[in-house]
Amino acid sequence: MLIAFSIKNWKSFRDEVSFTVEASKERNHSGTVSKFNKFGLNLLPVTGIFGPNASGKSNFVKTLSFLQNLIVDPGRNFMSSEPDGFRLDPATKSEPTEFAVDLMLQNGIYSYAILFSQKKILEEKLSFQHTRTEKILFERKGERLTIGEPLKKDVSEDAIKFLTPFLLKNYPALNLLGAANIGKVVSVFNWFSNSLKIIRSDSPFISRLETEETSVEERLYGLGTGICSIKALPFSRPLSQNVERLAQSISEDSSMVIMDPQEGAIRISNTSSAGIKAEKLFALHKNCRGEEELFSFTDESAGTKRLFNLINTLDKSNSSGDPFTFVIDDIDRSLHTKLTSSLIYQFIDGCDELSRKQLIFTANDVQLIDEDLLRRDEFWICDRAFDGSTTLYPVTDFKGLGAKRDLQRSYLQGRFGGLPNLTASCTILNESYLYD
Repeated sequence: MLIAFSIKNWKSFRDEVSFTVEASKERNHSGTVSKFNKFGLNLLPVTGIFGPNASGKSNFVKTLSFLQNLIVDPGRNFMSSEPDGFRLDPATKSEPTEFAVDLMLQNGIYSYAILFSQKKILEEKLSFQHTRTEKILFERKGERLTIGEPLKKDVSEDAIKFLTPFLLKNYPALNLLGAANIGKVVSVFNWFSNSLKIIRSDSPFISRLETEETSVEERLYGLGTGICSIKALPFSRPLSQNVERLAQSISEDSSMVIMDPQEGAIRISNTSSAGIKAEKLFALHKNCRGEEELFSFTDESAGTKRLFNLINTLDKSNSSGDPFTFVIDDIDRSLHTKLTSSLIYQFIDGCDELSRKQLIFTANDVQLIDEDLLRRDEFWICDRAFDGSTTLYPVTDFKGLGAKRDLQRSYLQGRFGGLPNLTASCTILNESYLYD
């Protein structure tokens, strides 16, 4: 599980911001909190980030996505030719960027940090804590890699020499050692490659998680889409270049669903016996006579397609014991408030102190700021400062919140910040209409 994530000098994040899912002393919904008694850690299963447009919410998700891609697939060269730092301040524009992640995985706490500038990784460090003593697994300065005591039996001097050319090409040491299944490093690498699932607002509709179709059908129907079932038919036409590229990335004996703008939902499967197979998914509705009608997903609403994507994701998390961490940008996009809150509630309903799954989302829908849905420490505010930089802080930073205070009302009244900074000419709604 993710414990904490910090960002410094990346896109709209100029000053260091630190995000954490450690639970406070809040008692509301205490039965959903994941407990790690050995480490004295209580971690929240859900965290929502709210704030105005252009405040940096999507940049937060993009940051995690960039780090994931850099670690899992460095060969694609995700380093930018443009400055990565905060561009609205000449002093920071070309300064290094720093990310740090704390993870609770299996048998201990892992801390990973990386410092890089334009096209060059400068520093990298991974440490592990099983008891009160922190042990360094590896440290990197430029292309020089130093192996910590716990890994010295697994990584020889000859191996380090072999890795040096890849370090010069900006391959993270976490990738090189993790992909080679070296000691405890592989646990962190696997979290980035397998357990971290990110759905960005600008990503194509892709579900890499396989869910039982009957479960998806039942939930789509129960959420008022009118879809009775989903039917797959062979797809014989040539795949688009984008779909073909994604199909080539499917590992053997797995599948994914891709939403193609022209064709609709295409399921691509890769089996050892048949190789790559494509099927087109149709939504089955019933007409006024009770007869079946097939609809391409191109004919379905944006909200239905969004639900199909999220249900595949969140259903997998509820039916599996695997410790997935889902990060969803604009979870409320194209969805009615009640649908969004229902998805979040159903995720939480499968959480208890032994659960090891997480949902981190960004949203604009203030109706989701509801203490019947989430705990107070599960609400974070993303805001844009006067200089254009992003700030990120939890609602619990604000003192004097009484037991009966309405958080949604307090947010709309500006108590927590994170509201659109409208000019007088754009302010068309009277404050009394908004708040009373």
